Amino acid sequence: MGTIREKRLAILHLAYCHTKQVAPDILQELHATNFVHAFAKLTVRYQAGKSKGAEKLPDQSGLPDEYMDALIQSMDIQCERFASPLNFNPAVKQYYSLHEQDRVSGANTDIYNTKWEGASEANPPHEAGQWRKQSDGQTSVQRKTCHRH
Repeated sequence: MGTIREKRLAILHLAYCHTKQVAPDILQELHATNFVHAFAKLTVRYQAGKSKGAEKLPDQSGLPDEYMDALIQSMDIQCERFASPLNFNPAVKQYYSLHEQDRVSGANTDIYNTKWEGASEANPPHEAGQWRKQSDGQTSVQRKTCHRH
């Protein structure tokens, strides 16, 4: 995973506290007993080079903050797709992660079954399996609201 900046740690703590306040059932369901425990699980989940099944976990680099901020302001980006707690931009109202456990940090999940509405930024992982899933037409058009917990 590499080094995590103090600013990102503060963002993660704020997101955890928000989830604890508005959706404590998520923390209970995912066994995230406290922030330190949740952060430890996050670091293990996103270890560099770790594999999930047959696929290597994606790199956690995202768009530089300056570019993302410009997109948010100029295009009214409301949702970030294929993000993670390690790279989502807190100025975006909601974000989607590929990991259910990331709901602890305010992520939405099940991106492939959520209708895209409004302006979104998508930076899909550079993994063949994820691209195949996206391009094979497996994305449903079910109506679900993109919201932050």
